Amino acid sequence: MPRRRYIVKVDGSYHKNKESGIGMVVIDRYKGRYYYNIRTHCKDSFHCERLAIVYALYKLKELNINNDIIILSDNRDIVNEFASKYHSEINNIAFGWIPRRQNTTAHHLAKNAAKGNIVRTFVPKQILQMIYK
Repeated sequence: MPRRRYIVKVDGSYHKNKESGIGMVVIDRYKGRYYYNIRTHCKDSFHCERLAIVYALYKLKELNINNDIIILSDNRDIVNEFASKYHSEINNIAFGWIPRRQNTTAHHLAKNAAKGNIVRTFVPKQILQMIYK
């Protein structure tokens, strides 16, 4: 798979007590990272995972990011569903699977959203470079 400018990692969190949330990290290779999460009302974990991708598509449009994108999820079934369903309709966005251990930030954002802790922030690349030296 070719290297993309925008990498979007998403995850959903569902609990039997009906607390659920979704989280996403938009990585812009040139500018920095955007972190978002929202509390949701999902009926099951698959619904949360689907909603996370739909939310990512919405946020990308809102951020005026419309090409050179890959959306990554740790749920292989949902990735395959979106990749086959939208392959011909959304040709500037690819969908891919990543192991859960590589999706921890989106996972924690989703879990925090389920508890009502909402995050919406942008961290410039220069700051990230200082943090991850």
